Amino acid sequence: MKQVNTVSERQTHFHRETLSDQYGNLHLPSRLKEWELDENGLCKSFNDDERIIFDNVNAQEWIDPGTTLFRWLANPVSGTTFIWLIDGHGRLIIGKERPVTPDNPDNMLGHPALVAGGRARIAGELKWHEENQYFMVNNRSGRYTKKSADSEKKEHLERVVSILNRIADVCEQTITHRFVIEYDPDYGANLVNSVFDLRNEVLAYLSLPNLSLRKSGEELGRKLAISTSMKNKLEEVPRLANEWSPPDIRVTIISAHTLISWLDRVPEHDPNLADQLSSSLAKWYNLDSEELHNAILEIYVIFLSKWPVRNTMMRETVEHFATKHAFSTDTQNPTLKRIREFLASN
Repeated sequence: MKQVNTVSERQTHFHRETLSDQYGNLHLPSRLKEWELDENGLCKSFNDDERIIFDNVNAQEWIDPGTTLFRWLANPVSGTTFIWLIDGHGRLIIGKERPVTPDNPDNMLGHPALVAGGRARIAGELKWHEENQYFMVNNRSGRYTKKSADSEKKEHLERVVSILNRIADVCEQTITHRFVIEYDPDYGANLVNSVFDLRNEVLAYLSLPNLSLRKSGEELGRKLAISTSMKNKLEEVPRLANEWSPPDIRVTIISAHTLISWLDRVPEHDPNLADQLSSSLAKWYNLDSEELHNAILEIYVIFLSKWPVRNTMMRETVEHFATKHAFSTDTQNPTLKRIREFLASN
């Protein structure tokens, strides 16, 4: 029996980076619809027999004649629509679109229900084309694709289509049709600005059970760097942190890492940006948080790399930190590494 290799080995941090390269970065759905929530406020899920999870497994384990969904996939009818996504582990999950309850046919159970309201990398639909006898695979997901800041979404979708066609090859006696890409460039980058709510983004990160402030800020910065139209959102970052009520140091730290991530990805910076942010950065530096101090130092280094003459105070602060940690052997500290590289070349 053939193997369906949908993901690479899952053992190291490099594995997670590889999945992000292959299928995009993880992000939560932009929202959950009222009818998708149960009485406890949690996202409803598809039943096990209503979805298929394609993983790095033997095909016989999921080719089950008793699986209704697989029969639908193998014998589609005109107008059939499936929804799919790639989850955090790189698994392809497919479910058949259906109403939450039979008496409300317009209230459909959507993409978030495939992962109980959790994160996904890329999502879309499988639509059966009766005339040509193939499935069209698109990237249309209002809750995941519109929110994605990945610039390689077409390449990510092409990989998903490749997986589906490999599955069809393995199941050649059951699935005789092919899967064809139908990429929609209007989903994602061109719409991020119109649906992007900075406060809700930060609230979503704060609700994560294993919150990493640095990684959350890095992801948010990637989203803000997707196009020049998002620069107005960047200007909201320090204001949001300063006006957050009640004050929350985690929001400020996420905001600082957001600025780092954005500045690292945007080659041309406004020379007045350092002056615009200097007041907030100085205020944040006085807060009692080593993680926040380190993030601000990294911002200073980025500014100094662009406009060394304009920022005497910033350079003195950076040099003081370098002197204080001159004998540190911590090679994993990203702040110290960035500062040392900067000073060595300047």
